[in-house]
Amino acid sequence: MGFVYLVYANLIAFGLSVLFHWEGYGRIGIHVLLSYAAVLKWLLWDDMEIPGKHQVDKEYYKSPRRIFLTGGASGVGRHMALTFTAQGHNVYAADINEKGLKETQNLYENNKGTKGKLYTGVLDVGSYKMWEDNLAEAVNKLGGLDVLMNIAGVAVPGLTDGATEKLIDLHLNVNLKGVMIGTSLGGNIMKKQIENEGGSCHIVNFASMGAIAPCKGMSLYLGAKYGCRGYTLCAAKDYWGTGVYLSVVMPEAIKTGMYEGQINTPGSYAGLAFGGPLLEVTDVEWALVNQVLPNRPREYIIGTSWGRVKGARMSDIFSSSWMLNTAEDYMLRKGLNYQKKYLGQLKKSP
Repeated sequence: MGFVYLVYANLIAFGLSVLFHWEGYGRIGIHVLLSYAAVLKWLLWDDMEIPGKHQVDKEYYKSPRRIFLTGGASGVGRHMALTFTAQGHNVYAADINEKGLKETQNLYENNKGTKGKLYTGVLDVGSYKMWEDNLAEAVNKLGGLDVLMNIAGVAVPGLTDGATEKLIDLHLNVNLKGVMIGTSLGGNIMKKQIENEGGSCHIVNFASMGAIAPCKGMSLYLGAKYGCRGYTLCAAKDYWGTGVYLSVVMPEAIKTGMYEGQINTPGSYAGLAFGGPLLEVTDVEWALVNQVLPNRPREYIIGTSWGRVKGARMSDIFSSSWMLNTAEDYMLRKGLNYQKKYLGQLKKSP
């Protein structure tokens, strides 16, 4: 793809130099400038889809599919469990929060238009044994496994020098270890299913936009999410050719309970999380249903704007640049000021 961009860039440069009668340094300059732009376009390109023959037609998801997801007691996990069942898919939603799972079940039962079935199970994603038990129960109830989504996540903002062993274990278990266990055990189930039934399967792991754009105040969370991204990209290569495909999804800050926990923690320095617009769970739903599930991209960033997505990509490539660090400092101050005003208004409210 990069070569194609270079060819087009130089054809355009040649046309401009002929049109405006540029010679010598002028002609060389326009070729260099457009070639540089083409390379940047290639490096910052986000459409990392697998070859077309490995994608699925959108009609695929018009038939009931068997979906296992974590984080089903709240936030994105709950929303997607209810969305998928409303679309006619059968879902097994797992979470460590048993009370939250019951609330999800109640919402499902109160939705009279629901077509698919919803099953729930208590799961500590850091427990290998509980993963084995939940997946076995899910396969038994669903009749198989087409999609596995590791959505569960936890974030406790704070600076690195305040990290305790308990906080380190919490972030690694939920944000990384659980993803590893689920991808390994779920992938093996899918491989055997494909050998017996044919077809293909899909594992979707949730990281964060911070997995390519690190920021202050979230080192434990984003360290684990960097691991989630790296692990998924490596696992995708391990499963290539088996019919099991992997995607890592990297959303910007989402308006969920996790965000509420961050903004209500004064002195956390996680200002970038609330220094700009937020995603709604419906934005994540749109990206999953219309892009990630049918196209199976290796990586997919969900951002509130084109500029913020490209800015994150540039932060990944040029992480030590003065310009990006200056921009980050500005956004951090903006976010912390917003947090200060927000917390002040809460104190004033009755």
